[in-house]
Amino acid sequence: MARFIVTTRDTGKRLDLFLKERLGISRRDAKELIDAGLVRVGGKKVFIAKWKVVEEDVVEVGARKKAIGGGAYGHVDVIYSDRDMLVVNKPAGVAVQKGKRREITYVDMVRGYLKRRYRARGSYAVPLHRLDRETSGAMIFALSKAGAGLASKFKNHEVGREYLAVVCGRVREDGLIDAPILKGDFGFGRKAGIRKEGERAVTIYKVKERYKNATLLLLELKTGRTHQARVHMASIGHPIVGDKIYGKEGGISFGRCALHSYAISLKHPTTGEMVRFEAELPGDMAELIDSLRTGV
Repeated sequence: MARFIVTTRDTGKRLDLFLKERLGISRRDAKELIDAGLVRVGGKKVFIAKWKVVEEDVVEVGARKKAIGGGAYGHVDVIYSDRDMLVVNKPAGVAVQKGKRREITYVDMVRGYLKRRYRARGSYAVPLHRLDRETSGAMIFALSKAGAGLASKFKNHEVGREYLAVVCGRVREDGLIDAPILKGDFGFGRKAGIRKEGERAVTIYKVKERYKNATLLLLELKTGRTHQARVHMASIGHPIVGDKIYGKEGGISFGRCALHSYAISLKHPTTGEMVRFEAELPGDMAELIDSLRTGV
């Protein structure tokens, strides 16, 4: 299932047009999803294509046995592609891999894209790292054996990973967090916590912009622990805006965790050349930042 939060920019838009833009499909295919009872707004099925969505509506799109376009439906925003790897800008609201829910995952969407593009019956695509469901941004898939070798680079923290995050409160200055994170069940949906027996975790944060009651930070993750950015920022009293698990409301309403995988840098698996890929900020976070700038 794909899940989207309606922003101010999309308020008043027809449901079929909203789905067309968010899923990267035709208006006709969007109407087919609605007619099939696969679209819910606010938890209720909607069968009217011209239904007007409003800000903060939660729009959910279920899977169908035969996906649109002959593969898993959904637009895949490609940043870079070659025979070894595919770099994409993952949307928020989509899980990378299957969990307990029965839903279309981002892996399904990527493989569907590759099948449509190359007309291959089976397309090899393995995610080299993961992003949380609510996190958007740059993500890399291996398309070959050489590409799959990059997995060790991620494991050994040899890949540069930068995130943009809007956090609660005004952060006074740049800093570094070096606090071990232990993976486990910490209750209330928390899958990780700072514990001395955990694995070393290092996050560098730099202030990009300050607002009345929030700050835009560039986070450089030197390690890749579970929920590292979320746990670390909450630990210093500046949880990420919209983080309902590790954070708090903080006076700012946002439909998801305001975290975006902004850039990834690494050595290309075959050429050895250092490459860097950046993912454009999604509309909902851009709108959040604009509203904080103007104090709206």
